[in-house]
Amino acid sequence: MGLTGALPLFTPGVASACSCAYAPDGPHIVEQVSHAASVFTGTATSKRAEDQTEFYEFKVREVFEGDVGASTVVSSSVQSAACGRGFEIGTEYLVFTSTYETNGAPWSVNSCSATTNSNNDRTREAANDRLRVTAGARSANGPSRCR
Repeated sequence: MGLTGALPLFTPGVASACSCAYAPDGPHIVEQVSHAASVFTGTATSKRAEDQTEFYEFKVREVFEGDVGASTVVSSSVQSAACGRGFEIGTEYLVFTSTYETNGAPWSVNSCSATTNSNNDRTREAANDRLRVTAGARSANGPSRCR
């Protein structure tokens, strides 16, 4: 029998270089939240790309953890295979950052972090539980501090 009649003995699986993508309501949410260097709620206001990195500016509304000002910049890889995570300009997020591979920005984020839309109640609850957050007064000069 020729090669035209042969059947493959296996089918290739789907490969993904980034296998840690965050599931907003997943069972490991508290663990993912605990790895954050800073946690804040903010709206993505602009984006710029440089080489393989995207930089997003955020207008910060609420700070849960870390030294985050009224605005900040977060970097991420442009490639999803490298666990890059993009943001839609004008959308508010609950951002969990790292200080790993920031490429000059104060913070970085990837798809392995617990970052999600700010209206995700399950993630906010996990952040509150993990970080023991209490509501803070909003300052006229910057974001409210929640501790």
